[in-house]
Amino acid sequence: MKVAMIGWEYPPFKTGGLGTHCYGLTRGLADKNVDVDFYMPKTNKKAISDKENLHIIEVV
Repeated sequence: MKVAMIGWEYPPFKTGGLGTHCYGLTRGLADKNVDVDFYMPKTNKKAISDKENLHIIEVV
């Protein structure tokens, strides 16, 4: 299964609670062998995934 998610923050870039929620949700799906593409705005703090099937994609 493949999932595309869109959010405006992901650790280490956080401005509120959404980043924490997105982090837990994407990692939980990745742990269940779901391929996840997470799209977020480009920031000065690079978001990096340590999961092979979780891709953090920064867009301008």
